[in-house]
Amino acid sequence: MKYAGIDIGSRTMELVVVEDGQICLSKEADTGFDPVAGARQILEGVEYDQIMATGYGRHLFEMSFDHASTVTEIKAHAQGAYALFQNKGMIIDNACILDIGGQDSKAIALYKNGRVRKFEMNVYRLPLRPICSAAGFMPAITSEISSESSISRNCAP
Repeated sequence: MKYAGIDIGSRTMELVVVEDGQICLSKEADTGFDPVAGARQILEGVEYDQIMATGYGRHLFEMSFDHASTVTEIKAHAQGAYALFQNKGMIIDNACILDIGGQDSKAIALYKNGRVRKFEMNVYRLPLRPICSAAGFMPAITSEISSESSISRNCAP
Protein backbone atom coordinates (compact mmCIF):
# COMPACT_ATOMS: atom_id res chain seq x y z
CA MET A 1 0.00 0.00 0.00
CA LYS A 2 1.03 3.57 -0.65
CA TYR A 3 0.60 5.98 2.24
CA ALA A 4 0.73 9.73 1.66
CA GLY A 5 1.26 12.45 4.20
CA ILE A 6 0.78 16.15 3.57
CA ASP A 7 1.84 18.92 5.92
CA ILE A 8 0.02 22.13 5.06
CA GLY A 9 1.91 24.84 6.90
CA SER A 10 1.48 28.59 6.89
CA ARG A 11 4.33 29.10 4.42
CA THR A 12 4.95 25.77 2.68
CA MET A 13 3.35 22.40 2.19
CA GLU A 14 5.22 19.14 1.94
CA LEU A 15 4.01 15.82 0.54
CA VAL A 16 5.62 12.43 1.12
CA VAL A 17 4.47 9.08 -0.26
CA VAL A 18 5.75 5.91 1.40
CA GLU A 19 5.50 2.35 0.10
CA ASP A 20 6.91 -0.67 1.93
CA GLY A 21 8.56 1.64 4.46
CA GLN A 22 10.48 3.54 1.78
CA ILE A 23 9.91 7.09 0.55
CA CYS A 24 8.97 6.85 -3.12
CA LEU A 25 7.99 10.50 -3.66
CA SER A 26 8.43 13.84 -1.93
CA LYS A 27 7.37 17.31 -3.04
CA GLU A 28 7.35 20.81 -1.57
CA ALA A 29 5.44 23.90 -2.65
CA ASP A 30 4.46 27.32 -1.32
CA THR A 31 1.14 27.23 0.51
CA GLY A 32 0.01 30.51 -1.02
CA PHE A 33 -3.34 32.13 -0.34
CA ASP A 34 -5.46 29.05 -1.15
CA PRO A 35 -4.16 25.95 0.66
CA VAL A 36 -6.78 23.67 -0.90
CA ALA A 37 -5.81 24.71 -4.44
CA GLY A 38 -2.14 24.25 -3.53
CA ALA A 39 -2.86 20.79 -2.15
CA ARG A 40 -4.76 19.82 -5.31
CA GLN A 41 -1.79 20.97 -7.39
CA ILE A 42 0.85 19.14 -5.34
CA LEU A 43 -1.27 15.96 -5.44
CA GLU A 44 -1.88 16.08 -9.19
CA GLY A 45 -0.91 12.73 -10.70
CA VAL A 46 0.17 11.29 -7.33
CA GLU A 47 -1.10 7.79 -6.56
CA TYR A 48 -1.77 6.69 -2.98
CA ASP A 49 -4.11 4.38 -1.07
CA GLN A 50 -4.45 6.44 2.09
CA ILE A 51 -3.62 10.04 2.95
CA MET A 52 -3.21 11.90 6.21
CA ALA A 53 -2.89 15.65 6.64
CA THR A 54 -1.24 17.72 9.33
CA GLY A 55 -0.36 21.36 9.79
CA TYR A 56 -2.49 24.45 10.11
CA GLY A 57 -4.41 23.55 6.92
CA ARG A 58 -5.24 19.97 7.91
CA HIS A 59 -8.93 20.61 8.63
CA LEU A 60 -9.44 22.38 5.28
CA PHE A 61 -7.81 19.39 3.61
CA GLU A 62 -10.02 16.89 5.42
CA MET A 63 -13.16 18.80 4.39
CA SER A 64 -12.02 19.10 0.76
CA PHE A 65 -10.63 15.64 -0.02
CA ASP A 66 -12.36 12.25 0.18
CA HIS A 67 -11.03 9.64 2.57
CA ALA A 68 -8.54 12.02 4.20
CA SER A 69 -7.73 11.90 7.89
CA THR A 70 -5.82 14.32 10.08
CA VAL A 71 -3.28 14.27 12.86
CA THR A 72 -1.77 17.08 14.93
CA GLU A 73 1.75 18.18 14.04
CA ILE A 74 2.99 17.14 17.47
CA LYS A 75 1.75 13.58 17.10
CA ALA A 76 2.93 13.43 13.48
CA HIS A 77 6.44 14.55 14.49
CA ALA A 78 6.55 12.01 17.32
CA GLN A 79 5.37 9.08 15.20
CA GLY A 80 7.60 10.08 12.29
CA ALA A 81 10.73 10.38 14.42
CA TYR A 82 9.99 7.08 16.14
CA ALA A 83 9.47 5.29 12.81
CA LEU A 84 12.62 6.84 11.33
CA PHE A 85 14.81 5.77 14.23
CA GLN A 86 13.20 2.32 14.48
CA ASN A 87 13.86 1.70 10.77
CA LYS A 88 17.54 2.50 11.38
CA GLY A 89 17.68 0.11 14.34
CA MET A 90 18.10 2.95 16.84
CA ILE A 91 16.29 3.37 20.13
CA ILE A 92 14.88 6.74 21.09
CA ASP A 93 15.94 7.57 24.64
CA ASN A 94 14.59 10.94 25.80
CA ALA A 95 14.85 12.48 22.35
CA CYS A 96 13.76 16.00 21.42
CA ILE A 97 12.27 17.27 18.19
CA LEU A 98 12.52 20.96 17.32
CA ASP A 99 10.17 22.44 14.72
CA ILE A 100 10.81 26.06 13.74
CA GLY A 101 7.86 26.93 11.52
CA GLY A 102 6.45 29.94 9.73
CA GLN A 103 3.86 30.73 12.41
CA ASP A 104 5.09 28.99 15.52
CA SER A 105 7.88 26.89 16.94
CA LYS A 106 7.68 23.68 18.92
CA ALA A 107 9.92 21.54 21.08
CA ILE A 108 8.72 17.99 21.67
CA ALA A 109 10.26 15.51 24.12
CA LEU A 110 9.64 11.80 23.53
CA TYR A 111 9.55 8.70 25.68
CA LYS A 112 11.49 5.61 24.53
CA ASN A 113 8.34 4.22 22.90
CA GLY A 114 7.94 7.35 20.74
CA ARG A 115 5.01 8.79 22.65
CA VAL A 116 5.00 12.47 23.49
CA ARG A 117 6.44 13.15 26.93
CA LYS A 118 6.14 16.94 26.92
CA PHE A 119 5.89 19.74 24.40
CA GLU A 120 6.16 23.52 24.39
CA MET A 121 5.08 26.05 21.79
CA ASN A 122 5.73 29.78 21.27
CA VAL A 123 6.68 30.91 24.74
CA TYR A 124 5.30 34.35 25.57
CA ARG A 125 7.49 36.71 27.55
CA LEU A 126 7.10 40.36 28.50
CA PRO A 127 6.51 42.39 26.51
CA LEU A 128 3.85 40.00 25.25
CA ARG A 129 4.99 38.74 21.90
CA PRO A 130 5.55 35.27 20.46
CA ILE A 131 9.09 34.02 20.23
CA CYS A 132 9.11 32.41 16.78
CA SER A 133 12.66 32.94 15.63
CA ALA A 134 15.29 30.35 16.37
CA ALA A 135 17.44 32.97 18.14
CA GLY A 136 14.72 33.90 20.64
CA PHE A 137 12.91 30.60 20.81
CA MET A 138 15.73 28.10 21.30
CA PRO A 139 17.12 29.34 24.63
CA ALA A 140 13.65 29.96 26.04
CA ILE A 141 12.08 26.69 24.97
CA THR A 142 15.01 24.42 25.78
CA SER A 143 15.08 25.71 29.34
CA GLU A 144 11.33 25.03 29.60
CA ILE A 145 11.41 21.52 28.21
CA SER A 146 14.70 20.48 29.78
CA SER A 147 13.49 21.22 33.30
CA GLU A 148 13.43 17.46 33.82
CA SER A 149 17.03 16.39 34.33
CA SER A 150 16.59 13.22 32.27
CA ILE A 151 15.76 15.35 29.23
CA SER A 152 18.27 18.17 29.69
CA ARG A 153 21.27 16.40 28.20
CA ASN A 154 19.43 16.04 24.88
CA CYS A 155 17.67 19.40 24.79
CA ALA A 156 20.27 21.78 26.15
CA PRO A 157 20.93 24.86 23.98
